Amino acid sequence: MRMREYKFAGKSVESGLWVYGRVFKINETGDHFITPFDSKIFEGTINYEYYFQLKCIKVIPESVGQYTGLKDINGTKIYEGDIVIAKSKGSDTAHTIVVSWIETEACYNISPGYQMCVIKYEVIGNKCDNPELLEVE
Repeated sequence: MRMREYKFAGKSVESGLWVYGRVFKINETGDHFITPFDSKIFEGTINYEYYFQLKCIKVIPESVGQYTGLKDINGTKIYEGDIVIAKSKGSDTAHTIVVSWIETEACYNISPGYQMCVIKYEVIGNKCDNPELLEVE
């Protein structure tokens, strides 16, 4: 059985840089944070009790997306919210798509909305940094 990689991306509120790791949300405030996988900054025992402290980076909630488990033709990991160009087998037609989660089908939408055998994806941006890529001419 293949283990899924639970990894998230989000854009830092403070620096504007993308961070990757585990995500959590504070329900009372709606704030979202990502804890990078290598973020343990303290670990030890105090009075025989185990403690650890993690680095948490506040991120823009709308920027948070989960890793799909897929990579594009360049080896770039594809996250929810990424904008990809999808090309189908036997066709020169390319479709620009925002990767999104479909709750009712428990899968990621990474096709143009109809039956299509997509064989090539290329990440060209994301909905947070590159909304202009989604504008229809």
